[in-house]
Amino acid sequence: MYLNASVGRIEDGCPNIETESVDLALFSPPYFQCDGYSPGLMRAVGKVLSRILNPGARAYMVFGQVVEGLDRPLEAQRLILEGGSGSKKLVSAQTIIWVKSIAVGGWTEDAACPSCAAEFAVPVPELSHGHFQPINSPSLLNYCWEYVFSFMKAPTTNARPVDRLSIGVPFADKSNMKRGTRGKNGDVHCRGDIWFVPHTTTGPGTKKTHRHEFPETLARMVIQVANPTPGGLVCDLFLGGGTTAVTAKKLGFNACGYDMNGAAVEDLRKRWEVLV
Repeated sequence: MYLNASVGRIEDGCPNIETESVDLALFSPPYFQCDGYSPGLMRAVGKVLSRILNPGARAYMVFGQVVEGLDRPLEAQRLILEGGSGSKKLVSAQTIIWVKSIAVGGWTEDAACPSCAAEFAVPVPELSHGHFQPINSPSLLNYCWEYVFSFMKAPTTNARPVDRLSIGVPFADKSNMKRGTRGKNGDVHCRGDIWFVPHTTTGPGTKKTHRHEFPETLARMVIQVANPTPGGLVCDLFLGGGTTAVTAKKLGFNACGYDMNGAAVEDLRKRWEVLV
């Protein structure tokens, strides 16, 4: 397996990545204008992806919410689609919601019989899961989820099917396995398009390699469900802490990408070399 990690700007076209050589792209661009977000950058991402992706290949963009532009994620998605061109342009695919933290419970499950619901109602205790990063705002709630936009390179008829069951979950009601064809694959069904993946709790000995990095578990799930060609090339246009590249190697894929931070690229190269 090999790593092609380069220092440079996306606006320059990523010349070190060959045309139609990438089987899957997974990246998280700058969210904030102070970090480099701009409409021009997003269009450049779309232009690069339409060149480097194999026909039918998929790209996934993790994009968080920001106070300065609540509609920015959808704007970024639109601009990337605009950046692609020609007969092999990008098309929008299914959007996944990545839930980082969630509070559940606090309601009452009614009994099956409406007339006796009050007598047999079962309270559901309130529980919270994941790390809640507070927002100091009088008008906004805490951000608990992010978009994972997906794109496909035309023509989509060349696309490999997604591997829905690679991240499947068991049936809560086992009787569903006997209904129709639901149990044809055993005790597993599609997880759906909302994924709960909490961040690992950090402390003095577990600092993040990048302040906006997403969990390695999320990267693994995206790669598995995207089902790229075995041993193919996975690209991260914003290498940052190297989560995509590191996860790709662990799953048996080659990796490539760019970052403007030369120190980050060098750190990734060192990590890559020691990965088993």
